[in-house]
Amino acid sequence: MTLQDLWLMIKHYSRWVVLVPIICGVLAGGAGALLGMVNGSVHTAASTLTVIDPTGLVSSTSLANLVNVFAQDQAELESGGDSGVTVKTEVDSSTQSIKFEVAAPSEQASLDVANRLAERTADAAQSALVEQGTAYMEAVDEMGSQPLTEEGTYINAGATADERAAALRSCFFSVSSATKVEAGGMVSLFVKYLTIGVLGGLFLVVCSLILVDSVKRPMKSSKDIETVTDLPVWAVSDNRQAGKRLWMNIQFAAKSHIESICLLPVSGGKQMGIKEAISEAMSEEPSGDMGDSSIRIEACDSIEKSIVGARVAKEASVTIVTAVCWKDSEPALCGVLEELQLASANVVGIVLLSGEEAM
Repeated sequence: MTLQDLWLMIKHYSRWVVLVPIICGVLAGGAGALLGMVNGSVHTAASTLTVIDPTGLVSSTSLANLVNVFAQDQAELESGGDSGVTVKTEVDSSTQSIKFEVAAPSEQASLDVANRLAERTADAAQSALVEQGTAYMEAVDEMGSQPLTEEGTYINAGATADERAAALRSCFFSVSSATKVEAGGMVSLFVKYLTIGVLGGLFLVVCSLILVDSVKRPMKSSKDIETVTDLPVWAVSDNRQAGKRLWMNIQFAAKSHIESICLLPVSGGKQMGIKEAISEAMSEEPSGDMGDSSIRIEACDSIEKSIVGARVAKEASVTIVTAVCWKDSEPALCGVLEELQLASANVVGIVLLSGEEAM
């Protein structure tokens, strides 16, 4: 599917493209408002803890993982229970930092918990690094000149024992305290869920249109017909001039005297509107022209409904295939043309109708 095809699908199904996102947005917004009423006001605050290694010897990934372990422990202590506090942690290994996002029933509670989490995590991680440095030096003293495993030291290779111990002890932590609180009551939840619902509904509609187009492959314009056949395509609108133009095009395409015309739809029943338009155009032609009031026009049912249409097409001077936009598909059109080719019918063109013009 091209972008042009998608745009045509959106224009044709514009009602659904507008209606579905609105319905999804209203439902999601209502759910958000209900959630806000049940849970009450929620206030969110965030603090950030950053670990800094001035020596550059300690592995940034190991440091981030170490801090995350203590952060998760502290978060479990603060969240849950009847306090109504929820904690989310987000680790960024590239900056060796961790963010604490706290949601609490009151502004002060969210600020206090967020800052307390960062400070307690910093103290716990600092103590762990100092203990690791001390344990490392003790292991070096005990083993003497024997090689010491790198596992559990958090130190990159290539440093001396003293440098490694000093690196672990010199790491320090910077706490960016929470100072602002975002209120999350019923109104904010309604707006948030409304936006999510509208975007989700729009995504659902677009995916559905793509699926429909890939499965049904409806004909959206004359270009779709031109990709499967070289026959001329005539678009007919509901006006007097269109009938005259169609009759003139049929005469040009026939290139010989016309005794009978077969109108065969790709699907569905007889297209009586096309028959009436051609008959009216023929009746208005002066006598002696190519038109003749004695020309028979047979409007047939589609081949899928009755095989009689193929027999009439075989005997007719010319056969016109009628297709309806958004109703008939490319595979169905190809099937009809193949059947008419087997019947040796003289197909001179295809009339393309919009859904509203099909009768």
